[in-house]
Amino acid sequence: MESLNFDHSKIQSADSLEKKEVFVLQWLSSLEKDLQSITRDVLKPYQETLEKQLINYLNTTEPKPSKPTRHLIAQCFNNIYTNGDPRTVFDTIAAIQNILNNKKLTEPSIKIACVHVVGCLTEKHGQKVLSLVPESCTIFLKFYKAAKEQDIPMRYETLKSLGLALRGASRGCSDQIAKDITKTVRYSITDKYPIIRSVSAEVTEALYQNNLIPPPLTVLEFENTIGPWLKTMEGTDYLVRKRFASLIASVLHLSQNSPPPPKPGSKGKEAIVLTTILSIDDMLGLLPKLYLKTNAKEVRIAVVEAYALLIRTLGVAFMETHYQSISKMLIEFTAHSKLQNTRQDIVFVREASGFLLREVIGKVLSETGQILAIRELSIWIKSWASSDMDTPTDAALVSALDETSALLQELGPAAASAQEDLVDPLLSLIYHPSQQVKLALAHALSQLALALPQQLNKLLTKVSQSLQRELSGLSEKPDTLDRFVGFGQILSALIRTIPLRPLFASYDDAATIFSLSTQILRSQFVVKDYRVMSCQAQVAWTLIGALMSLGPNFVKVHISQLLLIWKNVFPKIQPKDTVVIRSDLEWGYLLFSKDAALSALHSFIQYNNKDLVTTDVAKRIVVCLNNALQFLGTVLAAYQGSEQMPPSLIHHKLYERECLMKKRLFACFKLLPPQLYESIYVPLLKVTIDTFALDPEKPDRFPSGNKDGSLFIETVVSSSLIDGDAFLVAQDSGAEERQISKLISSDSDVQQLENLISQTHICLTENDTHSLYLMHPESNKEHDLFGERVVSRLPPPAPVAAVDHAIELFSILFPVQTNAAQETTMEQLFKAASYQGTKISAVRKNGVQLNVLLALIGVLKHSMAKRTSFGSGPVYAAMRDIATPVLRSSDQTLRSAGAEILGRLARVNGNALFINPLMELLVNLVVNNRDPETRAGAVLAMGSILAYVGGMAAQSHLKTVIGILHSLAADSHPLVHTWSLQSLYLTIESAGLMFAQYVNSSLSLVAKLYMSDTHELSSVSANFLGGTSNAHVYPAFGRILYALVGVIGPELAFSAKLRDICFSLYQQFKNDDDPFVVIEAIRCTQNFIMFAPKFVDIPHLVPFLQKQIAGQISVIRKASVTCLYQLTQRDPEIVLQHAVNLEEQLFALLDVETDPMIRGEIKDILTNILKHVAPQKPSVWIDLCKSILAKSSAVATQNAQTEQVEENDDGEMITKTVEKPSKSAILLLPRWRTQVFALKCLRLVIKVTIETGVAYHLDLHAAREQKTKDPNADYLVMRIADLIRLAFNSSTATVNDLRLEGLLFLKELLEDFIPVQDPELPDHCLLEQFEAQIVSALAPAFNADAHPENTALACKVCAFFIGSGITKEMQSLSRPVKLLTNVLDIFAGNAENVYQPIPNAQVMVKLSLLDAWATLHRASKSVDGLIPILNGSLRLLSKLWFESLVGYSKLMVEFDSGQTEVMNSNLYGAAIRDVTLEYYKQSWIGMLSALSDMIENSIIRALFEEYDLEQGQNASFWILCGLCVESITSDQKTLVPVLECLQKILMMPIPLHEDIPELLSIFDRLSQTEDELVQKPVAVILYQLISKQGLDLLELRESATIDLKGSF
Repeated sequence: MESLNFDHSKIQSADSLEKKEVFVLQWLSSLEKDLQSITRDVLKPYQETLEKQLINYLNTTEPKPSKPTRHLIAQCFNNIYTNGDPRTVFDTIAAIQNILNNKKLTEPSIKIACVHVVGCLTEKHGQKVLSLVPESCTIFLKFYKAAKEQDIPMRYETLKSLGLALRGASRGCSDQIAKDITKTVRYSITDKYPIIRSVSAEVTEALYQNNLIPPPLTVLEFENTIGPWLKTMEGTDYLVRKRFASLIASVLHLSQNSPPPPKPGSKGKEAIVLTTILSIDDMLGLLPKLYLKTNAKEVRIAVVEAYALLIRTLGVAFMETHYQSISKMLIEFTAHSKLQNTRQDIVFVREASGFLLREVIGKVLSETGQILAIRELSIWIKSWASSDMDTPTDAALVSALDETSALLQELGPAAASAQEDLVDPLLSLIYHPSQQVKLALAHALSQLALALPQQLNKLLTKVSQSLQRELSGLSEKPDTLDRFVGFGQILSALIRTIPLRPLFASYDDAATIFSLSTQILRSQFVVKDYRVMSCQAQVAWTLIGALMSLGPNFVKVHISQLLLIWKNVFPKIQPKDTVVIRSDLEWGYLLFSKDAALSALHSFIQYNNKDLVTTDVAKRIVVCLNNALQFLGTVLAAYQGSEQMPPSLIHHKLYERECLMKKRLFACFKLLPPQLYESIYVPLLKVTIDTFALDPEKPDRFPSGNKDGSLFIETVVSSSLIDGDAFLVAQDSGAEERQISKLISSDSDVQQLENLISQTHICLTENDTHSLYLMHPESNKEHDLFGERVVSRLPPPAPVAAVDHAIELFSILFPVQTNAAQETTMEQLFKAASYQGTKISAVRKNGVQLNVLLALIGVLKHSMAKRTSFGSGPVYAAMRDIATPVLRSSDQTLRSAGAEILGRLARVNGNALFINPLMELLVNLVVNNRDPETRAGAVLAMGSILAYVGGMAAQSHLKTVIGILHSLAADSHPLVHTWSLQSLYLTIESAGLMFAQYVNSSLSLVAKLYMSDTHELSSVSANFLGGTSNAHVYPAFGRILYALVGVIGPELAFSAKLRDICFSLYQQFKNDDDPFVVIEAIRCTQNFIMFAPKFVDIPHLVPFLQKQIAGQISVIRKASVTCLYQLTQRDPEIVLQHAVNLEEQLFALLDVETDPMIRGEIKDILTNILKHVAPQKPSVWIDLCKSILAKSSAVATQNAQTEQVEENDDGEMITKTVEKPSKSAILLLPRWRTQVFALKCLRLVIKVTIETGVAYHLDLHAAREQKTKDPNADYLVMRIADLIRLAFNSSTATVNDLRLEGLLFLKELLEDFIPVQDPELPDHCLLEQFEAQIVSALAPAFNADAHPENTALACKVCAFFIGSGITKEMQSLSRPVKLLTNVLDIFAGNAENVYQPIPNAQVMVKLSLLDAWATLHRASKSVDGLIPILNGSLRLLSKLWFESLVGYSKLMVEFDSGQTEVMNSNLYGAAIRDVTLEYYKQSWIGMLSALSDMIENSIIRALFEEYDLEQGQNASFWILCGLCVESITSDQKTLVPVLECLQKILMMPIPLHEDIPELLSIFDRLSQTEDELVQKPVAVILYQLISKQGLDLLELRESATIDLKGSF
């Protein structure tokens, strides 16, 4: 430990103050690290010296004690008194107090450092120095009161230290001190500086937590206590709100404590004994009361965040116990009458309460808790149709349905336990009159169908029948029309689930729905009421649009009919159409019907573009789209407002429908190749520009505004293609992203709530109901519960959506225009974006500017993706001129957009003649302007250009840019130095190795700025009212360090100087309070592991990562898992040496982690560890998986606790509880998905163990003998009883997916352990003694309610078990044989079909059953007793086998729709083929083998003869032979068994004169390319052919060139 003997003369001899600061930082960092693991004996000789040295550096100005210095000194002191002699802590604190009491002390940095150290020491060791606490608190208060209002660092640090002291030694505070502190923070909590308010809230929280302030005792007192704090949060940022949320949560948590005892001698009524201060309902009921106390969004969000923290603190057990009360309060909160005034209020409160229900509660409930939650929510759903219960409001039902959908999605098949309580209530709700309720119901029913696909057929039938009944009685009554439309929307959502669960749906049902849709379209012209016609068109096209998602094999049958219908809906516009006068209702019908038809057309293109949208079809579609475009031109002047006639509600609805039609039109064009509609580029481009950037000289379409209470309609609104600083335009272009938008980290655990504050557009399904089938429902399979699901953004309002799609289409169209057209267009965009007049509203002006910037970003993205340039010099100059002025904007989004455009523009142009002047322009902006916004925008643009162009292309500018960035990074203004640091990171990342010469200066800069006061959170410049804070500075330091280490690379291992400063900075970042700084430190660790692994402190790193994984901050957890993944890939053994309960911890994390990448990495980590451990110690993983599968790990204890007895400064003995990691410290309550993964791990354990080749694993006798010699020996065979038990438990579980995995596990167990003999019973298999468990594991899969996939697999496992010879006595196999026989009788028609009548599922089960019987037939050759079992069913089996092979041969034929009708008697044969073909492929070889074995049997001959009479001579032979030949030429995996079958088939007396050359050609190829295993059956077949054909074969010698001798 060199740090203990450090030569301090090096520091004093340094030639500059900056170098001294760096030396001190490096020494303190090294010392703090060494002291973490030092022992008392080693530390004892150095302790006194170290204490003096640390105090000396605390009380010096050369160098001054900066923030990292004082933090490190405090950490060193704490480590000294934790691992060394704690008795001198009293003297140390007293010495520092003396420094503070010195009246000659004037240096602020020393005061702040001493205050900080005293606070940290008191927090950690305050119980030993209680007598010094009053003095410390008095000093803190004195310094706080003496500080000026602008002296923010001093005020902040004194309050911070007060909070630390109270948390560590509140007992030492006298009543008077407590009163003084309370009085001080009561005023400071309303300070004008947010950071002072924040730290005051921290002190107040400490006062309440330590009972220095008595808690409120009534609901009114709680309201009065918390109410004033709400006012102080107005206008604050997330960090301040987070601190106040913690304070509010802590105070509310006190309400669940026991109330103080009543005062003795109190008179009056007898006191009621309360267990808690407030009841659960009263505590929860405070949420709406506090929420309604303010109208400020940020304050309301803080209240919700406080409740989120409160509920998380109370724990999962509290949530499950009181879920009824919590859900009732939140649902009633959503439906609160005072929060239903505007649409914004409704959505805002719905999102807020939904966050609590879903993110805070729903995701952490156990599976049992989630099932109970569904049952509780179903009561709300039932109450609407019940006359005995209060009818819930629409908002309440939507909230309950949304959470039900989410719970169904998470539970998946485990939701079967709640289906009886849920299915019927949901179906009863389809008659609800509210559209928003029906849309929420549609989503819930689709999730139900995905989770429990057995219900899909029932749901489709119920809703479609209701729709047909409503159609027959359709009238102009609004409630009837609403019901009719609602049924259509619900049915469309269910249809969308069919391709996701094809096994459980019938395409006949889909065909019926399509026929119904066309019937509705025809019937709309019978009615003359436009309202009814509009609803009919909407429903019909909604259903057709949903049916398009079934894919090409369904749609191609109807494509001609559909194209004809679309042609009729979009006729060519005639001149008379432009002048015809229509009523508002007629316009409504036209817009509704055409918009709905376009929706279906868009769905058709989206789901069938690859297969069905041929050039001819696309041209016909373009004609329809062109006609729709012309129709929109006739709409423009039809119902616009005027000064005399302001827009009405009907105009608003018509305008929204027009916008939806535009959206749909643009979306369709976007999906088609631009060259197909080249002739309409000009009008199409004009419409897109008019949509997002209307010429400012043109008047507003609805100019009356909001006069006299009339409805205001804004014709140009800003796009929603922005998420923070991320620009979502052209996301699917594949263009390179440099992550400029991610420079400002904003991924907190409550980010969903925080986004509501800045939300400008209300995104809801109601905005576009067609999104029900256009979005991708989230699949419930194990691997994509949280992972591979595709979650589409909810649709924004119609005008916003039209702008979004106009920008997207413009991005595609602009690069393919001529230069002249591009220049004209850019002039128009420049005019619109730079307009400064007063003719248009500010909303329209800002919207146009942002839209233009987004459009240019989209254009550049598409050009980058295609790696092509476009346009001429004037076009590029115009883009530059549009982007450059916004760099001066006060709006960060606009500055980021401008920088993004300039960066991508430089990349697309790539010409030095363009880039050089552009860089000069930006340099001049920095040099000639002192305005911080301009400087921030200019440096961001520099970083963006270098990021996209790359260091090599911008090499000539690299030195200049780095010089500017280094200079501005030291600027005192937060905005300037924050963005300079971010741009420096971008520059380092893009320059790569070309940045090597600037590494030292950049590292020194980071170290210098890290110790600079101006870059701290509490710096004066960062806390001006309304100014920018330093919240993003330290994450930028970490990001730069990560990039610099990447540039240094392997040299890091050889350069001690660079390594020391890098590791010193990393050590500080790792211990920072900001989670985003910690993340960057962990990323640095990954680079250290890569470039300097020998210097990474693995013994400290692994526990640190485990601690972060166990934490509550998700972003840190994700980074830690990624780092751990890298470690285990490199060396799993060293990770296991220093980890505690790592496997259990990762399994527990699988239950709650939602990020797909992280879930994958967790599984990879566990798999790496398994492969490392299991070959030598399989029992370790067997026991682990056993505990997970049995859910028996609830016995796990908390951390093992040991007590240390210490003496405080008053001579009292105090007992201190110290937690130490325990081997049973993790509490596991795994969900079924985690259990499925555990089963997969068990299968892998068996595989890797057997692959070691150690014979003892499969020899019980030898394993026992070896065990006596080596008690630590671990062999797989000795755990067979546990493995069988685990397979049994899993196969009989309540969750279908777990059953399926259990059956797979059982099958592999049988396959692997068949050779193992029972040492107690010679000639008997070891597995024979487990016969009862095996059969019992299979039996549930044959029940009537069993999942078809389970039944199919169980048939195969059952047949394998019977035919394996494990059990010698056939009599004992009567039960499994009976299971197979019963199913065979069902498919033979000899017994009632107890399974669900789902065609595709029944095909799967039938094929698996026949394959199982074929397995038994093959096994009968070697296992005695099976022949009698087969003989009774042989005739039936032969018929079913042959019929299945005939069906397979038909499916293998490539056919078009006409052939499909002939061969399958089914229009949707191709669709059915896609579902069932895979099952045929898995089963056909077994059936063919069984038939070929009996080729001489009279039953088979009779069967073939009967078929040949119907289909033609030798038809049966050619079918079997054709299947074999097809397989031989296409599937290498099945060559040997197919050749063996072919050999037997060729024994049939069929002449082969014309087909022998083809066969010989195939055999020639096989004999020359395959190994001996294949050549042998080929030779046998050839010999058989020669023997059979004789001279006929010799006559074909010239035509069939084959070396028969070589074949033999």
